[in-house]
Amino acid sequence: MNESTESIFEIVTGFRSRGEILRSMVVGHATLYPESDHYFVRLMIFPGMTYYLSKNRSSNDSYTLFAKKTFINGEVRLQNPVGTGRMLGDVKTHLEMRIPLLNLSLFMSLFPKN
Repeated sequence: MNESTESIFEIVTGFRSRGEILRSMVVGHATLYPESDHYFVRLMIFPGMTYYLSKNRSSNDSYTLFAKKTFINGEVRLQNPVGTGRMLGDVKTHLEMRIPLLNLSLFMSLFPKN
């Protein structure tokens, strides 16, 4: 993989069982650009919308999903949290994202497809 290109991670629905994601169906993707500290998340159920997944500073395994990205004094600010993410103890291949308003669990692959 070229260092100057983005990494693309599939996002799927499904359910967890014995350390695996079963009946998975691709519903979007997350893109990590070089020098970026957050993922750009696109979901097929909301075409044209971009969400932002950022690791929480206070934790090694938890994330927040934001709906808005702004620039204040040249710095990136992520706002409007709409969900959470966490590394799963039993599933070593995916990160779980929860969107409570939709009562939805999504799973982002930890391994880029490109």
